[in-house]
Amino acid sequence: MTVLFIGRREFLAQALTKIYNNLEFTVYLNDWEDSFLERISQSQPGLVILEITRPERKAFSACQKIKADFPDQPILLFSTHYREHYLQKSLEAKATGYLHQDLSMEEINQGFQKVLKGQATFPYPRNPYSSGLSPREIEILYLLRRNYTQEKIASSLAISRRTVNNHLAHINDKLNTQSSMAAVLRAIELGIL
Repeated sequence: MTVLFIGRREFLAQALTKIYNNLEFTVYLNDWEDSFLERISQSQPGLVILEITRPERKAFSACQKIKADFPDQPILLFSTHYREHYLQKSLEAKATGYLHQDLSMEEINQGFQKVLKGQATFPYPRNPYSSGLSPREIEILYLLRRNYTQEKIASSLAISRRTVNNHLAHINDKLNTQSSMAAVLRAIELGIL
C-alpha cells in the first residue's frame, strides 16, 4: 500500500517509514500547494497523512480539498500534541482519523491500523466528567457529531449495527437522554465533545 505524507518534519516521516516498513511511503515536505491533488489522482494512495503544523489551517484546508475531490480517500491528521480544536477541525474536515504524539505508541499504532483499514479513529479526551462513558461510546458520539448514520458507524468501527444500537442505549442511559442527537448535545455541554 502506498502512503502519501505531507508535512514539515522530516524526522516524523522517517520514523513512520521505519515503523511501517511494509508500506511504501511518498514524502512531500512543506508542499501545501494544490499539486498534491494531482499527486493523489496519479498515485491513488491507500492513505494520506497530513501533519498539522503552523500555520495549522493548511492541513485542514488540504484535508477538505482532498475530501471534495476524493470523498473515499482515507486521511489521517497527525499533530505533535493533543489540541481539542485540532480534534474538532479534523472532524469538520471529514478526516478518517486524528492522532497525536501525546498518545502511547500502542495507541498510535492501533489508530494507524484502524485508519489503514478505512475505519475512523479519534482520540477521546481523558475527561473526569465523562459520565462513565467508555472509550468506544465516546468514539460513537464523535462519529454521530460528524453526522454518521448508524450503518456508517458500524462500518467505520467494524462492528455490527446491533452493537452500535446497544452502545447508543448505554450512552442514553449514562447521559440521561432519549435520542442520539440529545446525547451529542449533552456530551458537548459536559465537555466530552
